This record gives sequence, structure tokens and C-alpha cells, in this order.
Amino acid sequence: MNYDQEQQLTQILKFTYTFSGMETIYMNTVHNMLFAYGPMHVPEPLQHLFEAVRSNILLQLDQTKHQIQVHTTTQQLLYITVSIHLNDHEEGTMIVGPFLQTDPSMIQVQDILFQHQWPLSLLPLVQQYYLSLPLISMEKLNHIIEFILYMFQHSTLFSNTHITIDNKNYKQFNHSLSPPIENIEKKHMVEERYRNENKLISAVQQGNLTLVEQLLINGKHPKYPLPDRFPNDPLRSRKNLSFVRNTLLRKATENGGVHPIYIDSISEKFAIQIEKTTTIKQLELLQNEMCIEYCKLVKQLSLITYSTYIRKALEFIRWNLAEELTLDNVAQEIGINKYELSRSFKKETGLTFPDYIHHIRLKEALILMNNENLNITDISHLVGYNDVNYFIKVFKKHHGVTPHQYRQ
Repeated sequence: MNYDQEQQLTQILKFTYTFSGMETIYMNTVHNMLFAYGPMHVPEPLQHLFEAVRSNILLQLDQTKHQIQVHTTTQQLLYITVSIHLNDHEEGTMIVGPFLQTDPSMIQVQDILFQHQWPLSLLPLVQQYYLSLPLISMEKLNHIIEFILYMFQHSTLFSNTHITIDNKNYKQFNHSLSPPIENIEKKHMVEERYRNENKLISAVQQGNLTLVEQLLINGKHPKYPLPDRFPNDPLRSRKNLSFVRNTLLRKATENGGVHPIYIDSISEKFAIQIEKTTTIKQLELLQNEMCIEYCKLVKQLSLITYSTYIRKALEFIRWNLAEELTLDNVAQEIGINKYELSRSFKKETGLTFPDYIHHIRLKEALILMNNENLNITDISHLVGYNDVNYFIKVFKKHHGVTPHQYRQ
């Protein structure tokens, strides 16, 4: 590929990214990424699960012809590929994506985890990642492909005009500183806005969902509307403020006792969604959603009331639910005597160590019961019971019915 052709390629990559709003990259024949446009937003804890997806796609291509393909991976992610040949010589492949065509449900994400044997502890992160991906309708997908095809046909990167377009489904089982406040603005107007913001942030940090919802209702018609710091671009101004709020909510959630690993994916998801909004109304709705979701995270996952050792123990249990969990191995992991752990566990959680393990496993099992694609044995193994008969026995003891009866 000569210099002019390389320039044409980078222009096509840029235009495709701008038109589609999706990650657009170019990989050579040995699967090295030479050019990339757009955010690479796979959360760090998930990167090892998805890093080989593009390389696996390249291995499935027919390298003897020009083609545009739409790929659906085993992780239910979609990609567009364009194979580039010059003088019957394979040069490389342009890859656009990932994207989705339907909103991912909790059950679909659970199925993906189960089919790929990923740890159940990754469920919140995987779900947040999928929710952050672009949703592309079939109509828009066709427009994107037509756009790509038009650009390549009007370049020198295709040596002939015969190009195939097909689908491939993998079914087997991966600014400037803000200006100062205007002089005409009253001091008490600023104070009230900050006071209301602090109330909201404090309520999120406490996991007080009722108060958060009430404050959001009260804030629908503020007495002192927020001025646009960029009068010529009010949407940009509101986006910048939304980024600030996302940061404040993230810190409030961390201060509320939630492990950063749960916060990171949500924070990144909202940052992407903020930038994607096209109206101020969308931003207002998104800001409300941010407050509620961060607050729910504190309500469900906060460990702030526990001592350091018990907090470490609970975090270890959550992340290793499918593994063998004993007083000995948890105590060894967090560096405490097992007898001290047993005493502190009972004192702080109100449950003995074995009872808490059953409690948290059965709680996760109830969520998985809603997924009809998982049988009782699958669920038993996912939550850490290798003996399904023992799982049924424990389930019935706590809920009064067997798992099969519960589903009916």
C-alpha cells in the first residue's frame, strides 16, 4: 500500500467512525492494529475476555476476495468487516464495532456468562458494558454498509468492482475554562444551587433512594435555573456539567462503601451516554438516571458499616461465589485468624459464616431462577453448589419449596 492509498484508508476510517459513531480500526494480515478511531471502552477487568474477539473474526474471513461482512460473535456482539486487497494481494481488514441490534436483557447477559463459563461475579460489569454499546437498527446498518461501500468504490483501495456482502453468525461456544459567574447573578442563587447539589450527593452516598427521588422531583423546576457557561452552545455546556456530576456521583458512591470495580463500569457507561446525547431533555433524563443508579449501587453493595477485615471478606466472597468458600481459605486470603474471623463475622453480619454463604448464594440463585434458559443444575453450579441435591435441600430449607416448585 503506497502513501496515497494509506491516506485514503485513514480518511475512510475517520469518515466511517464519524458516520457510524462506532469504534473503527484497521488490522494488518498478522492481526496488528495499525489505525484506530473512537473509544475503546471495554472495562479493564473484562479486557481479557474480549481482547481476542477481533482476531477470531479475522481467522474466519475468506481472504481470497473483496467482501463486506456483518459478524455476530458468540458473545452476541456485532461487527462489520471490510477485507482489503490490492492486485490480488491481501492487505488487511477494516473492522467497525462492536454494536448491538437489541437492548440487552439481564437474561441474555446471564446466558452469555454461562455459555462462556465466565464467573458470575462479572455479571454487573458485563451488563454495564453491553448497555454502553451502540444500538444500531437494521435500517441504519444498511446505510452504514452503503456508506462504506461507496467510499471504497470511489477509492483506489479496491482493485476490482466485484464485492460480496453477507452475514456470518458464530453459534458455537466471547475546553476552555468556564467563564466566571456573571456579576448580575445573586450570591444566594449560587449558594442554593450548591446546597441542593450537596443534598443530592449526600443522599446518594447514604443510599437513601427515597430522598434522592424526592430531590430529583423538587429539582425539576428550579427556582434559579443553571446558566449556560457556553451561551452559543448550551448542549455542550450541559454535557460538561453532566460530566462533573458523573464524577461527583462516582466519588459519592465510593465514599458510600462500594468497591471501585463496580463503580468504574457505570461511570464509563454514563460518560459515553452523556457524549451521545443530542438534546438537553435527554441530558436531564440521563442525569436523573445517573443519580438513581448510583444510589441503588450504594443501597445494594455498600460495605461501609463493616470493619476492614469483614469488608475484605465480603468482597472476596462476592467475587468468588462459584468457588469453594470455607472459613479457612477466606481467613487466609484476608490475613486474619479464622477464629477471629468467625467471631467478627457473626457480630457484624448477624449470621454465622456458613449461614451467610448460603444466604448470598441463594440470593443470587433467586435472580438466576428467572432465566428459563438455565436449568437447576446450571444455577446450582453458578452459585457455588457442586452437588445439585444439596442445593435443592438448602433451597427448600430456606424458601419452603424446591427450586422446581419455586419456578412453577
